[in-house]
Amino acid sequence: MSEKTRDIFKIFDGASHALSRKGSNVDQTKFSDLLSNLYSPGPSFQYIFDFSIREIIFTSKSIKGVLGENPNKFTAEAFMSRIHPNDIDHFLHCQELGFYFLFTFINKNELPNYKVSYQYRYKDFDGTYKLFLHQAIASSWDDDFKMTSSIANHSNISHITNVNNNRVSFINISDGKSYYGISNIEDLNNYPENKKIISVKELEVLNLIAEGFKSKEIAHYLNISINTVTTHRRNILQKTNFSTIPQAITFFVREGLI
Repeated sequence: MSEKTRDIFKIFDGASHALSRKGSNVDQTKFSDLLSNLYSPGPSFQYIFDFSIREIIFTSKSIKGVLGENPNKFTAEAFMSRIHPNDIDHFLHCQELGFYFLFTFINKNELPNYKVSYQYRYKDFDGTYKLFLHQAIASSWDDDFKMTSSIANHSNISHITNVNNNRVSFINISDGKSYYGISNIEDLNNYPENKKIISVKELEVLNLIAEGFKSKEIAHYLNISINTVTTHRRNILQKTNFSTIPQAITFFVREGLI
């Protein structure tokens, strides 16, 4: 086992009180529902990590095109080996901060409502390091809301930005409060009560635009009218003071707001 992997497992040891020893069981329907909350602004792959055995138990076939990896042989060790050496400390800090947020800062029954989002450089299929957006959300938990497994989405965002914001965002996928641009525990404890740039629905529309959906497709997916989609697009630009939607997308990705 490499030192990188041992370091991340030490973090798991420190959060053992909040991690279930039961094996995970994520059915296909739940898997699809969870994926809908994870934003893919570029070439992406997904995996499920089981905390009871500390191993990746599922990897999407898309990893072959993104990393050149065999989805059936992608391990935790292989995952850690691809992180840029200079970003390891940042990755570990994000993991620690994420566990603090999920297992200490919020009520335990809120665990299913949050996805954790941050960025770091990752080795691409051609051997070069690209900036990736990491998003993870609990995919299974026991009756006491101890997490059994998480599903993660990794997207290459180097076509959008090459600048890591070095912060973590905790985004509520329900109607609760989100916490953006967090650097440390103090940021959480002193977070403004009403820090919001655009509405949850506007953010959802922006996500879908960034993923390549047209207004008609967004209207159908969200069960709203095309005129409502147009209104959301206009409101996004007015609230952010950008001239175009691509400018807004670049800003929100760079700042870790989606």
